[in-house]
Amino acid sequence: MIGKAVELLKDYISERLTNMPSLQNEHGINVDLSLLNEHSSVSLAKNVLYLTVVNIEEDRVVKSQSGTTYTSGGTYSHQNPAIRINFYLMISANFEDYKLGLEFLAGAIRSFQSKNVFNHQNTPQLDNEIQQLIIEMHTLGIEEQKNLWNTIGTSYLPSVLYKVKSLFIQEDTASKEGPPITTVNINSGKV
Repeated sequence: MIGKAVELLKDYISERLTNMPSLQNEHGINVDLSLLNEHSSVSLAKNVLYLTVVNIEEDRVVKSQSGTTYTSGGTYSHQNPAIRINFYLMISANFEDYKLGLEFLAGAIRSFQSKNVFNHQNTPQLDNEIQQLIIEMHTLGIEEQKNLWNTIGTSYLPSVLYKVKSLFIQEDTASKEGPPITTVNINSGKV
C-alpha cells in the first residue's frame, strides 16, 4: 500500500513537471523512486529527482479503539482496529546543473502546494485500498538533516521532506465472531 501511494505521487510529480515549460531541457524529466539500489547502497544517477521514503510511523492521535462491529447476519465480530500510517517522503535533486536541480525541486514543491490532498474525487487513479493522502511539508533542522544524510550514506543533496498522512492498514479477517449478548447472569457465589 505504501508503494502504491509513493508510485502515485511520483507519477503526479512527473506529470506536473512535464507541463512546466521552464523545466524543459535536453535531459528530459526524470523522476525516480529511491536513492538506494537493491543492495541498500546509494546509487545516484545525474539529472534525476528522487523520491525516497525515509520513515514510517503510526499515527496514534486518531487511533480507533473499537474493534467490534455488528454484521448483517445479526452477529458481532471482532478484529483489531485499523492502523493509521504516516510516512515521510524526501524529494531530492541530483543534477549536473545545480540551478536546474533547484528548479526541479521548486517544481515538485509547487506541485504539492497546488494539490496537497489526494482522494478518489480528485484522483480517480488512487488505489481503492487508499482512502486519501494528505501531503504536508515537514521541516528538518540542520542537525537533523545532517543525521538523515549520514544515515543514507551520501553527501547532502538539495531536498525537501513531506509527511504523507492517512494510510489505513486493516486486515479483513475477524478474530472472533458470535451472537450478541442478550442476558447477563450474575452468580454471587453464596450458598
